Amino acid sequence: MSKTVKQFLIAGIIIVVGIIGIYLSMAFGLFYYKSYTKDVHKVVCDNIDIRYQWINNITVTDEMVHVQLSQRILPNLMKMETDDVNFYSMFNIYNTLSEMYEGKKINVLAGATGSNGCTMSIYSGKLSYYSECNDDSCVISMEKLLDYVLSQKSIFSMEIEYVAGQKLDSLLYIPENTHVKHFRGPSYYSNNISVITAFQGLESLDLAFYPGESSDIVDMSFLNEFKNLQELTIRGNIKRFDFSNTELPNIKKFTFKTSTVSDEEKALLYELCPSAEIVIDEYSHAC
Repeated sequence: MSKTVKQFLIAGIIIVVGIIGIYLSMAFGLFYYKSYTKDVHKVVCDNIDIRYQWINNITVTDEMVHVQLSQRILPNLMKMETDDVNFYSMFNIYNTLSEMYEGKKINVLAGATGSNGCTMSIYSGKLSYYSECNDDSCVISMEKLLDYVLSQKSIFSMEIEYVAGQKLDSLLYIPENTHVKHFRGPSYYSNNISVITAFQGLESLDLAFYPGESSDIVDMSFLNEFKNLQELTIRGNIKRFDFSNTELPNIKKFTFKTSTVSDEEKALLYELCPSAEIVIDEYSHAC
């Protein structure tokens, strides 16, 4: 074997080893490893799938533990369905760290590639979930997501969007719960939306309505069942809602993001929530 060939082989081996080293360093967050984060580092490494995820950041302070996972570029470009990997990694890390560091704020982010891109996060009991997967091939459905999250008593706030292309009105059942205090989610204009009354502990509710195949005028009387509700936000065309059998005397703030509102409709809203601050944001949602 000539000297030149040997040199090429050695260079090739060094390059391959280097690439593997960089891959594993990113996957296990070795660039972010510090002695005072070793316990957090171990928890994170025990709960990631290095084929799809890498550790973007670990920060530990006296008040907070922050972990950010990012999705590898290749699976992201190939549109591989990894929402379940990110979702369960995030929850496993969050639950374990919450037990280890009781009293500290625990933040865990997971998902898309990029400096700003996180499709899901838990910030001290506040879950935010956004997924670009929007058809029947999605691993996590709206039903599966809610069943799992509502079994986690540590979650008291939920904001969910674009879960398998589903909306709340597609659900037949939601587990009854009282620990979730804030909920935000999407629905088509449908009279199946009353399924959300399972959230019996709500103090804040934010619903965004979108046009679908139905021409339903939505009966909003289901709101009467939320006895602890103090803040209500509705995003949708005011002409698609029927408030005639609805009374909301306990609401302190009602925000309506809608198209043009007539004087008669404004009067109805003030009558509906006599003790509330009414905010009407016209033209912000004209669906």
